[in-house]
Amino acid sequence: MIKSPWVWIHEKLTTGIHGVGAGTVGIMDKDKTIQDADGDTGFEVEQSADEDKIHGKVAGVEAFLLSPAGELTLDKQSSVYVTASATPQVIPTNKEVRINFNTEVTDVQNEFNSTTKAGAADATEANKLHDADGGFAASDVGAWIWNKTDNTYAIVTGFVDSGELDIDTDIMADGENYILYHATFTAAEDGEYLISAKITWAALNDGNAAYVALKRNATYLASSWMVPGATAAISGVGFGIVMLVANDSVYAVCRQDSGGDENIMADTNCQLYIQKLA
Repeated sequence: MIKSPWVWIHEKLTTGIHGVGAGTVGIMDKDKTIQDADGDTGFEVEQSADEDKIHGKVAGVEAFLLSPAGELTLDKQSSVYVTASATPQVIPTNKEVRINFNTEVTDVQNEFNSTTKAGAADATEANKLHDADGGFAASDVGAWIWNKTDNTYAIVTGFVDSGELDIDTDIMADGENYILYHATFTAAEDGEYLISAKITWAALNDGNAAYVALKRNATYLASSWMVPGATAAISGVGFGIVMLVANDSVYAVCRQDSGGDENIMADTNCQLYIQKLA
């Protein structure tokens, strides 16, 4: 159970200060500060005269502020806002594809992996990506490969060395261009999270269905289907409030059934938000 700061303060005040009792918390400065022995974690009431604010710091960084209006600010709370690449992503028909969110605007706890690697294959081998200049790593297992030449996709299933990866689908041939991307959030701590993804299709023909969905560890969390009534740009939003445990992975996917390739628009036309609530 997560205790409120008030419960925590009360317990510490009643169980021991100045090294007395079971709940030793360090020192108390003129009835204004509760902090640990080295002074880098604790609470302070009013940093200046009549400020009427309560400050809390963790490892020397302010992480908690309660204002006179009762507004609570948690400066270190997990919060992610990312957008899509400046290049529109091409989605083939009838294929669920992870959305390449690779531009970080906010990532308070460094939980979002926006890493991308781009290059060209320098050999042809079934279910392989060869690129001597790829700079691949074991951490690339699970990433997606977008073959930009053919607009096909595969998932990395194995790391061989910095110039060779195993992939689950035979899509790469010598000279074809690719982008390797992760676009994945990994929760640092257990808790309740609000997650929302928005994408905008450049155009979808009348009656062609498409969706955007959120996944946790490959399991669907939420999805939003759309069927436009005319050829036009159309947006869809996936939204959910979910419990995550540490190391859960979350990402967004999309799919369309137009019968051909379709673009999702670039930049802020596609967005992913993740906020830890508790």
